[in-house]
Amino acid sequence: MDQANQSILTKAYNPVFQGALIFGASLTVMLFSKLFGGLLGAGADFCWLTASAFMLFYAVGNSVFCLSAKDINKYWITSMLVFAGLTLLSGATAYALSGMTMEAAGGYKWLMIVVVFGYLVFLSIIGFMKRIVEFAEAEDWQAPKKRR
Repeated sequence: MDQANQSILTKAYNPVFQGALIFGASLTVMLFSKLFGGLLGAGADFCWLTASAFMLFYAVGNSVFCLSAKDINKYWITSMLVFAGLTLLSGATAYALSGMTMEAAGGYKWLMIVVVFGYLVFLSIIGFMKRIVEFAEAEDWQAPKKRR
């Protein structure tokens, strides 16, 4: 068996599946912290921390899986819509479970803004890299001529 074919990075996973998986994991951690927060010493803003951490996890993972996408434009559109939904759902869940607004939770408003713009930067860099590699692979490369 070829090791390259077994890599998780060779398949472009559906962004909707990624978003649902990340939201489910985020919700699980938030509920766990709500139930056992007193034992763990988690503060009231822990739900906002969890929401922003899992959004960053989606941003990085989704950007990497973008490399394997066949139709990068369709993947981008779906990914961005799922990210917007994930942002709204995570924020609403963090608010519902913590009882704190984003402003009351401290610097999480700025952290969320950084994660959103970071995601756009990640996705753009990966997209440009993929297009450059596709262009380079399509070119007919010849050995460079030596100067005398």
